[in-house]
Amino acid sequence: DGRESQAKKEAKKRAREAAEPQVEEKRRKETWTVYCEGLSYEASEADVEGFFAPLAVREVRMPRYQDSGKPRGYAHVEFESEADCGSALERDGRDLMGRYVSVRPAKDKVEASAARPRPAGCRTLFVKNLPYETNEDAVRNAFHKFGKIDDVRLVSWAHTKRLKGHGYVQFVREFDAEQAYKGQRDLALGGRSLYVDYDDQQRPKASFRTAAGRPWAKTRAGKRLSAKPR
Repeated sequence: DGRESQAKKEAKKRAREAAEPQVEEKRRKETWTVYCEGLSYEASEADVEGFFAPLAVREVRMPRYQDSGKPRGYAHVEFESEADCGSALERDGRDLMGRYVSVRPAKDKVEASAARPRPAGCRTLFVKNLPYETNEDAVRNAFHKFGKIDDVRLVSWAHTKRLKGHGYVQFVREFDAEQAYKGQRDLALGGRSLYVDYDDQQRPKASFRTAAGRPWAKTRAGKRLSAKPR
């Protein structure tokens, strides 16, 4: 019994040690990230990175509209150091492409969710930061705890068929989409935190294809996935 108890203690210790890098990574993301609002719809990730130059930017996360591909007007910018993140806050109110940009500490995702009500009739979520090697079933499994899912769409590059790292999750009920949006703090896939927003437009391009090549077809109920690739 003594040997078994010691083995359990050692196993718990190894589990804690294995989790430490993930905890540190989460802390870094939360404390070294700023939220930018008021961005031009013509801005790119490179424009945002240039706005903060010469500070060392690690990543720019800029959600885009599904149909036009244009930015939604806000972004999260993660820096390489806590000092650079602090300096980035001093850029608040400066001009970028003719617009004054608001820069403030990134809020907890649940707090940010509470500040944005669900658009009327919306039951589709835009999901970003997906692993490039994921698939529709894995995404469905990550979201199914919030309610019955009608469809999952992952966006891929036309020339390589590789995933772009974002997609859409459509729920059967609007309420379930709202619960998933508010519960995004606990959403992760493949070791990556998922960033979720409401899909305001909910109108996929006619040229949209899934990774399997399934196109969209018009029906009386709206656009749905066609049964066969074209």
